[in-house]
Amino acid sequence: KTWVALCRQMLIDMESKNIKTRAVFWTQFVNDVTTKTMEKLRTILNDSSMDLTNYHKFMYEVKDPLKHLRFLAEWTGLKTQQMQYMPKSYTEFEYKAKNWLNGRK
Repeated sequence: KTWVALCRQMLIDMESKNIKTRAVFWTQFVNDVTTKTMEKLRTILNDSSMDLTNYHKFMYEVKDPLKHLRFLAEWTGLKTQQMQYMPKSYTEFEYKAKNWLNGRK
């Protein structure tokens, strides 16, 4: 495989994991805030007849992270005409590719 193909797959795997990690964090954050809010409401509304104990948990799931990563699947490599120094190893190439990706965020 070429450096581009190897690096493309590594970037896709890395970003897929990042997207899933953010989804887990967001789910936990929303559920934590909702729980704290519901506890405060219970103390305020404890005399009312409203049942605040039964509410749905939030779930944010990314089933197909590749849907958001088409630009990586179609990535053809680094623009060599914009580089002052060409990478001499795969490690240097990967480093430059990660910088490129971070610049896109």
